[in-house]
Amino acid sequence: MVADGRMPGMSEAELPEHVRRNRAVWDEWAPEYEGPGHRSWAAAEPSWGVWGVPEANLHVLPDVTGLDTIELGCGTAYVSAWLARRWHDPAFPQAFPWFGEARYWERHVAELEEQVSALALEDY
Repeated sequence: MVADGRMPGMSEAELPEHVRRNRAVWDEWAPEYEGPGHRSWAAAEPSWGVWGVPEANLHVLPDVTGLDTIELGCGTAYVSAWLARRWHDPAFPQAFPWFGEARYWERHVAELEEQVSALALEDY
């Protein structure tokens, strides 16, 4: 896969029409998400929904102590960034000693790349 999400050797013209239309719409909408994205990344904790209800009020995230985590979905991965910022919390490195290691992230990236390869865009 190349940086823009295409499979190697696939030109823009070879992409299915629905993919090209989807990208065009998101390219148009992207500036609207930039400001909220920056605010979310700067926030002390995640907030949820269109009303921005703080995590402290909802307790959506379970205790992930001792677990590997991955954030899947649309957006800027600010929940993962929030977890990463907790590295400075003295309890966090004790619970997640591998979190700051490059090989931890390299392993997760490799696993995701394997999943993408397995999908291989066979439905297109």
